Amino acid sequence: MKLPEAIEGLDRGRVVGVLGMPGVGKTEDAAQIVARSNLAVLALDPVGVLSQKLEGADVYLVHVPRQFNLAATWDWTRDKLYGGEKVVWDLKEWRTAEIQKLADAMVPKLKTLRNCVVVVDEVQKITPDFSADMGRGAPDFKDWLTVRRNQGVSFVWTSQRPAFVSMTVRGLTDAWLVHRLFYANDREVIKNLLKAQPDVDVDELESRMQNFQPGDVAFIDLPFLAG
Repeated sequence: MKLPEAIEGLDRGRVVGVLGMPGVGKTEDAAQIVARSNLAVLALDPVGVLSQKLEGADVYLVHVPRQFNLAATWDWTRDKLYGGEKVVWDLKEWRTAEIQKLADAMVPKLKTLRNCVVVVDEVQKITPDFSADMGRGAPDFKDWLTVRRNQGVSFVWTSQRPAFVSMTVRGLTDAWLVHRLFYANDREVIKNLLKAQPDVDVDELESRMQNFQPGDVAFIDLPFLAG
């Protein structure tokens, strides 16, 4: 599948979920979206894998230490984004709780963005489901997700455990790239979200999700949600 060309309307505030177990290709999908987007991109990389996938691409890879000047780093990043560039913040040294606080602290700055794509790899580190033992999440960041469409900002998230991702994020998602999912509760949350869609056979999709080989993907596009 050619990405992001297959996903229409990234300039209209789409939310794209890229799911799958480690090694199946989900981070490669996210890297394609970053590298080939016609819009400016800001990516947050909590584990450092996305940055590795983008080495050599026409992307600014920024190692962000745990002690850093947010205002100065943001001012530089903002200037790059306004120039149509792509910037990835590598946060692999950060603890989960620290990343959540950073995401909330960034909200006033994110509200100034227009017509770009924000990408978060392994989004459950920032917006976990509260039933999961992964901290309380970033409530201000979640609130921003519900309104960023008004600024033409699309949001792309990846996760190997979608059952641990906030319902806010899952419920906003209108395009799905689903690789192999091993755990039954991960497949179940996808089925529940898509079962009301008349063009999606969720039982057939679940069967495929269990048996996908690395690189296999199901693309479920719900463009009417972004219309």
